[in-house]
Amino acid sequence: MRPDKRHVIQSVALQFAELSTCSQRAKVGAVLYDDHYRIVATGYNGAPQGVPHCDDVGCILDDTGSCVMAVHAEINAILQCAVYGISTNGLNLYCTFSPCNRCAVIILRAGIKCVGYSIPYLKGDLTTKLFRGAGVEYKHWSNDDANFRIRV
Repeated sequence: MRPDKRHVIQSVALQFAELSTCSQRAKVGAVLYDDHYRIVATGYNGAPQGVPHCDDVGCILDDTGSCVMAVHAEINAILQCAVYGISTNGLNLYCTFSPCNRCAVIILRAGIKCVGYSIPYLKGDLTTKLFRGAGVEYKHWSNDDANFRIRV
């Protein structure tokens, strides 16, 4: 049976999450795609280009225990578009985890119109309010069907 396009997007994000290089954080993958499910960019969380990865040299943590060197998957996908001159305006984004508040602000500024995720990252956060207020469709993609199981 041919897989649903949504499941293909989820699978691609999961594969990119495996590339994550910050051992202090969850492995997160992100996919930017258009309305025809054509993949435009991908991202995963890790150190900036040219900087040693946390898995190799250890994390630099801030006062809250967060790694200051990790660039989030969503931001890496958006930056990939910036590097190659691709507009993000009107694209869709799928992340293996729901975006944090900081990423939500950047996603809004990038003009992304729809955000899907499988695993909630924060409870009661500002992300949902930001997306709703800006008219961005924000969806939890269930993984309960027999054809797809998310790995954490």
